[in-house]
Amino acid sequence: HRDLHSFPTRRSSDLITQVMLETAARALPVGRGRPAANEVARLMDERCGSVFESRTRLLMTAAGLPRPVSQFVVRHGTHWVGRVDFAWPALRVIVECDGYEFHSDRDQFVRDRRRWNALSAAGWRVVLLTWSDVRDHPAETVALVQSAIADARISTQLRDYGVHR
Repeated sequence: HRDLHSFPTRRSSDLITQVMLETAARALPVGRGRPAANEVARLMDERCGSVFESRTRLLMTAAGLPRPVSQFVVRHGTHWVGRVDFAWPALRVIVECDGYEFHSDRDQFVRDRRRWNALSAAGWRVVLLTWSDVRDHPAETVALVQSAIADARISTQLRDYGVHR
């Protein structure tokens, strides 16, 4: 995953939109760089809220995981539970990028833990990832998310047959 480590650390979503990137890729002359530019445009997700989230999403994509919904709003009945970084709604699996800079405030730290507990109580599997997980342990990170997705698929199939774990 060497290529993932070479991405710039500033937020490119502040500078360019997906439509702009797709338009620029289509305008390139036919040649070696055009397929790569089209692939970059295809992989872009403006909803990612940070470089950390973008790197996480690209790691999951490169590993062949199903594409998640970014910045998904979770509701339990009519009750708003929260917005999460990534979700596979049909499987009720969530991946949260737990960055230190957003938790340097004690109140935010407490709110996030309460939100994660509410998500779990509402039947969602919550996978918490750190920057170190994504940067330094990509294989283990992918395996953790794959495991949550696989377990959710088994639970869904069992539920379809009337079996509850």
